Amino acid sequence: MMKVFPHSEPVQEVSCCLLNKLTLGNFYNILVLNDVHGVIVQAVEKYPANAKLQAAGLSCLALLTETIFLNRDLEEKKEEEEKEEEEQLYWLEACYKALRCHRKNVDVQEAACWALNNLLMYQQCLHEKIGDEEKKFPAHREMMLAMLVHSNSKEVFQAAANALATLSEQDVGIRKILLAKGIHMNVLEIMKKYSISPEVAGSACKLLNHTFEGSCPPLDIMTVAVSRVVNIMRRHKKLSSIQLEALRIILHFMNPREMKEQLNSSSGDADLALTLKVIKNQCLLEGAHTLVLDALNRFIGNPGIQKCGFQILSSVVECSGALEMLLQQGMTDTVLHSLQMYPDDQEIQCLGLSLLGSLITRKNLCIATIHVLATVLVSTLRRFKDNVEIQMHGFRTIITVLDLSPCFAKLLIQESFDTAIFYQMSMCFSEQRDQQFQSLCCKCFAKIADNDDLKNLMLEKACAEYNAIMSECLLLLGADVNKKKKTNALIYQVCEKGSNPELVELLLNSGAREQDVRSALTASIKKGDSQIISLLLKKLSLDVANSSICLGGFCIGRVEPSWLSPLFPDKRASFRKQTRAGSVLARLVLRYQRKSSYEDQSKSSSIVNNEEDALEKYDDWAFLPDPLVDNVFHLNDDVDSEGSESSFITKKKSSSVAVADLHKDTASQTCSSIPQRHSVGPGSQYEPLRDQQRKIMYSSDKGISKFRSSLKRSDSCSSLVPDKEYIKSLDLSSNELENIDSICHCSFLMTHLEHLEKLELHQNALSRIPEQLCEVSGHDYADSDILPP
Repeated sequence: MMKVFPHSEPVQEVSCCLLNKLTLGNFYNILVLNDVHGVIVQAVEKYPANAKLQAAGLSCLALLTETIFLNRDLEEKKEEEEKEEEEQLYWLEACYKALRCHRKNVDVQEAACWALNNLLMYQQCLHEKIGDEEKKFPAHREMMLAMLVHSNSKEVFQAAANALATLSEQDVGIRKILLAKGIHMNVLEIMKKYSISPEVAGSACKLLNHTFEGSCPPLDIMTVAVSRVVNIMRRHKKLSSIQLEALRIILHFMNPREMKEQLNSSSGDADLALTLKVIKNQCLLEGAHTLVLDALNRFIGNPGIQKCGFQILSSVVECSGALEMLLQQGMTDTVLHSLQMYPDDQEIQCLGLSLLGSLITRKNLCIATIHVLATVLVSTLRRFKDNVEIQMHGFRTIITVLDLSPCFAKLLIQESFDTAIFYQMSMCFSEQRDQQFQSLCCKCFAKIADNDDLKNLMLEKACAEYNAIMSECLLLLGADVNKKKKTNALIYQVCEKGSNPELVELLLNSGAREQDVRSALTASIKKGDSQIISLLLKKLSLDVANSSICLGGFCIGRVEPSWLSPLFPDKRASFRKQTRAGSVLARLVLRYQRKSSYEDQSKSSSIVNNEEDALEKYDDWAFLPDPLVDNVFHLNDDVDSEGSESSFITKKKSSSVAVADLHKDTASQTCSSIPQRHSVGPGSQYEPLRDQQRKIMYSSDKGISKFRSSLKRSDSCSSLVPDKEYIKSLDLSSNELENIDSICHCSFLMTHLEHLEKLELHQNALSRIPEQLCEVSGHDYADSDILPP
C-alpha cells in the first residue's frame, strides 16, 4: 500500500505505525525480505515534518538495522556495488533532519538517536560524514542538544548517550569536540540525578569511557568523575556491563602512558606523578579497591572485567597501606582464581603474574596458597614459553617466593618447573633473550640449584629430555651422576631409552660407576647403537698411559669395526677442546650463588662493620676470566659487582696460588681431548667446577689444591699425545666371539693393528683366525690364543 500511495501522507503515517508494531513483535526477517525498510526510508525522507511518521519510521529502522546488514552480508556482490554501498548515507540524513526539525518532540529525538546509533554500529564508515566541516552533518550537536533539552527524559538520554558513545569510539575528532563542549559535565550531573537507574548509569558510563579515552582532563574533573563512577559501581554491583564500563573509566585516569602524552613536556613528569598519586589515593579512600575485588570475584567469567580490574589494582597497590588492606580482603586468592580460570588468555596471565609479584612481598602465605601458586606459575610459564614479558613476571614472582619459603623450590620441581627453566636457559645461551631476562633466569636457577636433592632431580629430568646443555651445567654444579631413585642408573636409562652420544659422554666424564656403564653397554649392544657403544667401550677399556685396550671378559658376543675404531688414536682429529654451553651456564650460576652467599654473610655477620672491612674481605678472592661468558651473557654490575665481570671465582692462598698460574692451567686444560685411563668415579674432567662450588661455600684451601692438581693432570695428559700414537695391546678375550673377520675389512683398524705387540683372543668361540691378522703378527696361528711374537 505504501508503494501504491506514495504521495498520501496519511497512508504513509498509518503504515509506518503498523510496521512499527510488527517490528515490536520480532518479525524482522519477514519485513526485511519484503523490503519494508526501503519504503520506510522513502517515507521519512519525503515527509520530514510529520513527527508521528518520523517517530514510527525511525523506530522501525532502528529495530531492523541488524537484520538488514546481516542479510546484505550474505548476498554476493561485485566490487562496484560494494563501493556504492559504502558511499550510501542510508537514513543518516533523515535522522539528522528529524533531530533538527523536532527538537521538542521526545519520541522523535529518542527514535532518531537509536536509529543513528544502530546505523553507525553496522556501517562504521558513516562517521566520516558527521562533523562540523562543510558538506557534513553536525548530528553530534543535535544529539548533545537533545540531552540538554530533555534532561528529564531518561529514554532520550539513554538513546543520545549510546549514539554519541558509538560515534566517539569511531572518531577521535568527535571525541575532542565533545570534551571541548563539556559534555562530560552534563553526563556526570545526569548520572547523579538518576543514579538508581541502571539504563542511565550504563549509557553514561559508556559515553564517558569513550569520551575520556586518550585524553587527560583536569584533575578536578577526574576526581569528580571517579567519585561518581565509584558510587555507580556501588549501586549496581550485580550488572556486569555497568561494572565493566566503570572500570574502564577509572583505568583511563591511571594509564600514565596516555596521560603523559597529553601533559606539557616541560612539567609532564611532575604533573603526571601528582595526578596519579591523587587519583590512586582517592580510589583507595572511597573504597574502589573493594569494589574492584568484588567485581573480579562476582564476574569471574567476564575476561574484560578481569583485565581492567587487574590493571587498576596494580596501580592502587602502590599506595601506602593499600597492600595490607588488599591482602586482608583475599586479593591473592582472587588473582590465583582468575589465573586458573583463564589459562590461555595471555593478557590476563601477564597482568596476574605482575600483580602476584607485588602481593607476595609479605610473609603471610599459607601452605595451600603456595601449592596453588606453584601449579599456576609453572603452568603459565610452560604454556607461554616464548612470551618474554610473562616469563619475566613469573621468574620475579618465583624468586620472591623462594626468598620467603625455601620449600617452594621442591613444589616447583614437582610441577615440572625444571622443564620450563631448561628451555629458557637454553634460549638465553642462543642470544634470543635480553640481559635482564638472562639475569632473572640465572638467579632463579641458582636458588633452586642450591639444594643437592633438587639438583639430582633436575639432572634426571634433563637427561630424560636429552638436554645436554642443562645436564652438563647441573653436573658442573655438583649433581651426582650416580644418585638414583629408580631401579636403573641414570646412564643406563639414557642409553636404553634414546640415542644421544653427547649426553652419554657427559655422564661418562662425570664419574658414572663402572658397573652402571657395563649395564648400559649391554643395553646399547641390544639396540645396536654403534656410536654409544664405542663411547662406553672407550670409557671401560682404553688405557692411554699403557697404550692398551682391554675388552676382556665383557661377553659382548660380537665386535664391529665401528665400535673399535674410536678407541684407537686418530692423528687427524683436533686436540683442541671447545668451551661448551653448559660450562658457560654453570659459571654464571656459580657467580649468582657466590653473590647470594656474600649477601647472606653480610646480613648474619657482625665482623664486617664498614666498607673497608668489606673490601678487605672481597680481596681474598681471585677471578678466572671466561671471555665466552661475556660474549653470550652481557653482564652488568648487578650480576657481579666485584672483580672481573667474566671470571670464575677461586680462593687465594697467600701468594703461592697466582692468577697467572691459574690462567696457564686453564689454557693447558683446553688443549687435550684424549681421555685418561682411570677408574670410573671421582677424578673426572668435571670435578674442578664441582670443587669450585665447594670453595665458594666453604672457602676450602684443600679445594684449591684439587683444582690445581686436576688442571695439571689434564696438562700431563696432553703431553702424552705425541708419544702414544698407536695402541700396543688389544685384549678381546672371553667375549664369546665366533667371527672377527669384519675388523679386517677396516683399513683404519688394520693400520693400527700392524703396530700391536699383543693381541689376546683366548676363551672365545672362534672357528678360525683371519689370515690378515696372522700376516700382521708375522705368524700363521691355528689356535685361538695369539701371543706376542
